[in-house]
Amino acid sequence: MKTRTLELVQHLDYDECSKFAQITGIKNREDWINFIETFNDEIPRCIPRNPDLFYRRNGHVPIWLDYNKAKKIIMKYNYKSRLEFFNNYKKENFKNLGIPMSAERVYSKQWKGWKDFLGTIMLSFKELKKLVRQAGLTKYEEFLEWRNTCGVEGIYRNPDKEYEKEWKGFHDFFGKERTPHLFYKSKWGKSKLSQREWRKFYKEKMLEKSLVHRDAEFFVRHGRVGK
Repeated sequence: MKTRTLELVQHLDYDECSKFAQITGIKNREDWINFIETFNDEIPRCIPRNPDLFYRRNGHVPIWLDYNKAKKIIMKYNYKSRLEFFNNYKKENFKNLGIPMSAERVYSKQWKGWKDFLGTIMLSFKELKKLVRQAGLTKYEEFLEWRNTCGVEGIYRNPDKEYEKEWKGFHDFFGKERTPHLFYKSKWGKSKLSQREWRKFYKEKMLEKSLVHRDAEFFVRHGRVGK
């Protein structure tokens, strides 16, 4: 009867295994699982198949600072973007200071975005609107492209959500006149009703007739507005 002998394996330490994962382009747990399933027979035995369990059990997983302490340290460096933080992560030895590279994952419960974590000062709504109008932007797609190339820091990607109290619509943001609804451009829209009166009329008629369409056909059936 053959006896099976256990082979003791000396696993890589946490930093070495982490470096291996980065070299292979693994970015998350799903990538790691797919990698193991695909190359299991070729991967050296010194690399644990379940690194999260192995290194946590052996006390190798770093102990991170709490969110506020980590944020206080990072703000001193005046980084303007996540990329700048990433590029300086190893140089400044943030890992040994207890600051994770994947801060958004480690501090998921307290996370408010990279601008908040890095301490980037955001533009006020008035300042941003002035810049946008000076740039002659007319639509959101142009705004996104301009935001990435203008070189100005502190610009939110979604100003309509971030400046909710001051927000009056993109037409106001870009300094354009509000475009009339398609109904007003049609032959059925030649009425004497104001937009507010039209909305009131529409709401009442929709409730009364339980209709779901807001097109000219409605007015053909029920009479033109302001005829």
